[in-house]
Amino acid sequence: MNEDREVSKKKIEVSLDNSTIKIVHNSAGETHEEKVALIEEVASDVLSILNKDTQKNYDVIVDFVPLGKKGVFLPSGARSMAALMMSNKQIKKWAVVSKTKIMKVTLGFVSKLAGKKNTKWFSDKEKALQWIKAKA
Repeated sequence: MNEDREVSKKKIEVSLDNSTIKIVHNSAGETHEEKVALIEEVASDVLSILNKDTQKNYDVIVDFVPLGKKGVFLPSGARSMAALMMSNKQIKKWAVVSKTKIMKVTLGFVSKLAGKKNTKWFSDKEKALQWIKAKA
């Protein structure tokens, strides 16, 4: 089980930089089950960060650029898990960076599901970081 976690850790990396949670997708997963499992792992890692200081607010940047233009389809279980993460009160801004517009559509759907308005899609990572760092 631990070995599986190490393999999937390379597929998606979660890190904390000051008050910004960075999620980098190096793999989208091949099967429906793998995609849901990867998002569940990300949710667990994000929750772990949030629970360390429940009084602190965070911004999130999700980077799909390493996947290129092949795009990512998130099955309903993964979308629900992403919406659950996004709806956390400690998360103030949520940026998604990708080379495909499908993630823009997915972000719109998931943010509505989460009731989160401060979300934005970018094709450029630097612009996403500028938006994250700008005062709300």
